[in-house]
Formats: sequence, structure tokens, C-alpha cells
Amino acid sequence: MARFGVSTSRQSLISLAQNLQLLHYGMCSVSISIPGGFTDFGAPRYEFYYDVILGGQYTFKIIELHKQYGPIIRISPWELHVGDPDFYSILYATSASGQKRNKYNWFTESFGLDNSVFATWEHDKHKIRRGALGMYFSMQSVRRLDSLIRERVAMLLKRFSEFKDNGNVMMMSWAFAAFTNGTSICRRLASFIHASC
Repeated sequence: MARFGVSTSRQSLISLAQNLQLLHYGMCSVSISIPGGFTDFGAPRYEFYYDVILGGQYTFKIIELHKQYGPIIRISPWELHVGDPDFYSILYATSASGQKRNKYNWFTESFGLDNSVFATWEHDKHKIRRGALGMYFSMQSVRRLDSLIRERVAMLLKRFSEFKDNGNVMMMSWAFAAFTNGTSICRRLASFIHASC
């Protein structure tokens, strides 16, 4: 019983510390002058509520906040959301512009792929890792896959029609996973045996 009491006290202290940290970020953040919902100070709980409790509605809540507050809003004490396409070239500056942009490491770490190109948040390290994959994403390389991708899209659309005609429910995540895996496997096999799939 005493152990339960200690655990509860510990949880209370942790919760208090987290709330104080959120309050500190909210009051001292540079982004405090940028408009956003009052619930910014409890952002993780707010996001959890809309994504988990209401089932993936946080994106739509952000759209609602943009309608209320404008194209650039504060969605947490440490996070801004931009809904203005004219601002993208500034926000997502290319290496050619000479401006370096580190990725938001909280976001990249959330996928559990810590050593992948995608999860590399430091600009310079990401540039090196991305460069190693550049030949696979060149315009020439992608154009070579055009007929393969069109063939796979036609197959996917045919399956959509079959499910529609039968009145069955299609698991879209499975359909798109099959499309992606089928295309990439076929591409790898084709390059391995030097033939088209």
C-alpha cells in the first residue's frame, strides 16, 4: 500500500513538472506573439484529445484554427503551423539558397528510425545521407519508372472497381501498402535481372 502511495506522489510530481514546463514555454516562448488557441499551453494533451479520443481530428482542428486566427498559427508553445503556400519557399529553403534548416527532431524521432535519412534532423548530416540516395530520385531515374508506375496504378484502380462492384470494404492502408511494395519490389527485381517487370 505504501508503494502505491509513493508511486502516486511520484506521478503527481512528474505531472506538476510537466505542467510547469508547459507554462514556462508558453510564457517565455518567442512565438507567444503569434496567435493560436488558448489550449496551446496544454498542447500535448490537446493534440492527444483530438487525435486519440476523437479519432484523428487534430488536422481538421488546425484547419479550423487557421480560419479563426490566420495563415500562421501557434499550435503549441514550441510549434508553429503554416497554412500559407507563399511562405513555403522561406520555411523549406533549399541548400541552393544558402540557408540551412534543421528538421524538427521531435517529429523525426517519432517514427523510430533514428539512423535513417528521414530521421536525420541536422542539415549537414541529412544532406550527406540524402546525397547517397540522389541517383535513385533523379528525374531520369523516375522517368524510367513511368510505365511501371502507370501499370501499377491501373492495377490498383481495377481492384478499387472490383471492390466497389462487389460492395466489399477495402482496407485502404493495405491497398496502398501493396501498391508501394509491389512497385518497389518489381523495380528492384527488374534492375537485378536487367529486365522489365
